[in-house]
Amino acid sequence: MPEIYISTDVETDGPIPGMNSMLSFASAAFRADKTQVGTFSANLHTLEGASADPKTAAWWKTQPEARAACRTDLEQPQEAMRRYVEWIATLGGKPVFVGYPAAFDFLFVYWYLIRFTGASPFSHSALDIKTYAMAMLGTEYRESTKRNMPRRWFDDQPHTHVALDDAIGQGLLFCNMLAENRGRTAGKRKWRAGNAGTRIRQTIRIQRNRLASTRNRATSALMCDFDNSRSPPRNIETADSLPMIRPICACDRLFVFMIALSASCGDR
Repeated sequence: MPEIYISTDVETDGPIPGMNSMLSFASAAFRADKTQVGTFSANLHTLEGASADPKTAAWWKTQPEARAACRTDLEQPQEAMRRYVEWIATLGGKPVFVGYPAAFDFLFVYWYLIRFTGASPFSHSALDIKTYAMAMLGTEYRESTKRNMPRRWFDDQPHTHVALDDAIGQGLLFCNMLAENRGRTAGKRKWRAGNAGTRIRQTIRIQRNRLASTRNRATSALMCDFDNSRSPPRNIETADSLPMIRPICACDRLFVFMIALSASCGDR
């Protein structure tokens, strides 16, 4: 079953779930080939007993359109999270949570999933786009920001702070990065395979040359031994040494013959 990359963005009224609330969240699901297979979005009622963080509330005042967009058609969190789990189950793949930064978005989504459904279809893992960029760019983590990423990774998608818009935009970003990284990996594998083939051919050539050299030496030794066997032995002072020399020569002839036979078979 292939992985489905579920790019997710959240809009909140503070830095942590429980004390603060998730106002809106959205996901855009992509296959690895950048095919968008579905979207999900929901605007939520705030949590009972939670309150807005003053700094976050001040920031929202600078984003009136985005604030208005996440405060319409509100749902209870338990109903929205139930629908979300059902939607993920229809995607037909292994769900992978993708965020930018994942540490923030996944924090809220995971908390809400466990609180209101009792389980997470993502298990407890998430893929962080910024960390992925750090690995691809070879930069330090703090330098792996969007402004330092190559423009070819970005599609013409606005960043509006509307959860669905941002989820789609970062999903497209991730798919572009994934395609480039897999292209690099495929190129490296092809290069390694080519080098491996070259090394194998070189090894075969070296072994053939060694076998040919061994065969030639064995043939010369056999011819020399054959010529010597037809003439009386020379440089032998006493006949007592002959019984010692002849068995050794016989063994040598058999050994050389076996080497020559092995070399001939190897050439075939």
